[in-house]
Amino acid sequence: MSELRKDIVTREWVIIAPGRAERGQRSSALPTESDDFLCPFCPGREALEPELWAWRKPGSPANSPQWQVRAIPNKFPALEPIGNASRHDYHIYDCMAGVGAHEIVVETPHHNRNLVTEKPEQVAYVLEAYQARYQELRKDPRIEHVSIFKNHGWAAGATIRHEHSQIVATPIIPQLVWNNKQGQKQYHEYRDSCVYCEIINIELTLDERVIVKNDDFVGLSPFAAHYPFELWIVPRRHTASFANITTGERLALAQILHLLLTRLAEELDDPPYNYTLVSAPCKQDQDPLFHWHMEIIPRLSVIAGFELESNIFINTVTPEEARRRLQVPVESPAQHLRTTLPDDG
Repeated sequence: MSELRKDIVTREWVIIAPGRAERGQRSSALPTESDDFLCPFCPGREALEPELWAWRKPGSPANSPQWQVRAIPNKFPALEPIGNASRHDYHIYDCMAGVGAHEIVVETPHHNRNLVTEKPEQVAYVLEAYQARYQELRKDPRIEHVSIFKNHGWAAGATIRHEHSQIVATPIIPQLVWNNKQGQKQYHEYRDSCVYCEIINIELTLDERVIVKNDDFVGLSPFAAHYPFELWIVPRRHTASFANITTGERLALAQILHLLLTRLAEELDDPPYNYTLVSAPCKQDQDPLFHWHMEIIPRLSVIAGFELESNIFINTVTPEEARRRLQVPVESPAQHLRTTLPDDG
C-alpha cells in the first residue's frame, strides 16, 4: 500500500506509491497503434474495470456498451479506500497510510475523439461525472480534499490515448490548496471582498484579458499568468466548491470549457495541456470566503532550474497577447447549449 509523507520543511505532502511503477516506465515514444488496439477504455472492455458511475443509454445494463461517460477505479491507484487515515510519527517525520481514492473518468466511448472534437453536450456529461463522483467521495469522513484534473497529450502526462481525466481523493489538504485558501482569506481581511469576484469585475471593466464570457462564467488569461496561454474559468456566482454548482451552471461551464479548448487546439495545433478544478476542501465546501475556479495550462514550455529553485515563473507570452489570439467573438455562448440533455446522449 502507498504512504503519504510530509516534507518537514515545506509542509508539502508526497505520495510514495511503488505500485504505480507496475504501469511500466514512460519513454519518449508516443503510444503505438498496438497500444490503441488494446485500449482498456474502449466499448466492449467494460468488464476490465466495473463502473462506479456512468451516463448511459436508458435501460442499458451497467458495465456494458451504450455509455457516454464512465467513472471507474484506477487500475494502478496512488491511494486506496482501505484502512485508517490517522497520522503517525517516524522519528521527526510525519506519515500517513495511503488512504483515499483514485478514479478514472473515461470522457467518450470514441477512441479517437476528445473534448474538442466531441459536441459541447459531451463536455457536460463529463462535468456531471466529476460532480457526481465528488459528491460521493466527500461522504467518506476520511477524505479531506478531492482533486479533479485532466492530462491531455503525452507531454502533459497522459499514458493512454483514449481521452480521460482523473479524480484523486486525499486524507489531507494539499499545501497549494491551503495557500490559495489563505490568500483568499487575507485579501478579504484587507479589502473586505472576495478576490475572485474582484478579478471578474476588474477584468470585465478593463476588457484586456477576457476571452469568452456568458451569464455564469468568465474565461480569461490571468494578469500574472505563470505559463504561456494559461487560462482561468471563474464562476460569476460566489461559491466555495465545484460540487455546489447548479445544472444550468454545469451546462454553461461545459460551453465555456469547450470553446476555450477549441481555441487552444485551433491556435496552437492541439497542444498538450492540463486542467484542474481549484475547489475548497471537502469539509469546508460552504466556506463563505472561498471562490472556486478552473485552470487550464498548455504545456508549451519546460519548467527549468530557476523556476524550481525560486518558484518564480518566466512567461514568454503576455496574457494580453494570449487574449488577442484566443478571443471568442460570441457574447453568450451558453445560449447555444441545450438546457436539458437528450436521454440517449
